[in-house]
Amino acid sequence: MTTQRQYQVQDQAIANFLADKWWLVLLRAIVGILFGLMLLFRPGQTLVAIVQVLGIYWLVDGALSIYEAIMGKDEEPSWGWSLLGGLLSLVAGIIVLARPLLATVVTTSFFLSLVAIVSIVIGIIGIIRAIQVRKEIDNELSIILLGILQVLFGMALLANPVMSVAILLWTLAISSIVIGVSTLMAAFKLRSLKQVA
Repeated sequence: MTTQRQYQVQDQAIANFLADKWWLVLLRAIVGILFGLMLLFRPGQTLVAIVQVLGIYWLVDGALSIYEAIMGKDEEPSWGWSLLGGLLSLVAGIIVLARPLLATVVTTSFFLSLVAIVSIVIGIIGIIRAIQVRKEIDNELSIILLGILQVLFGMALLANPVMSVAILLWTLAISSIVIGVSTLMAAFKLRSLKQVA
C-alpha cells in the first residue's frame, strides 16, 4: 500500500523533473499564446494553416497505410480495408493541399454540422431519457432543460454557421491565450524552483 510519504517523494521527483525542464513548459506557453493571438487576429489564415497541417497528416498517413497494406497483404486478411483507408486518406490529403481554401470551408462546415447534429441528438436523447425515468429521479426537469438547451445550441449552429464559426474560433483563441498565460506563469514558477534547488 502506498503511503503519504511515498506520494510526497513522487511529487517531489515530478517537481524536480519539471523544474529542470522549465524551458519546455515556457515554450508550450509561448506556442499557446501565439496560436491564440493568431486565431484572434488572423482567424481565416490560421484556420487554413490548421487544415493544411491536417492535409499533410492525411497525405503521410495515407501513404504509410497503403505501404503497410501492400507489405502485409500475405499475412493480414483485412489488408484490403487498410489499403482502402490509406487511399481515402491519401486522396483527402491531396485535395486539401491542392485546394486549401475550399478544403477549409468544407472541413469547417462539416465539423460545425457534426457538432450541431450531435448536440441536437444528444439533447433529444436526454429529454426522452429524463421523461422515461421521471418516476425514479427527482431532478428530471433540470435534465429536460439541459436537453432543450443542447437542442437549441445545435439549431443555432445550423441556423447561423458563419457566426457559429466565429464564436468557436474566438472561444478557442481566448482559451489558448488564457491557458498559455497560465502555463507561462507555471514555467516561471518552475524556473524559480530550479534556482532554489
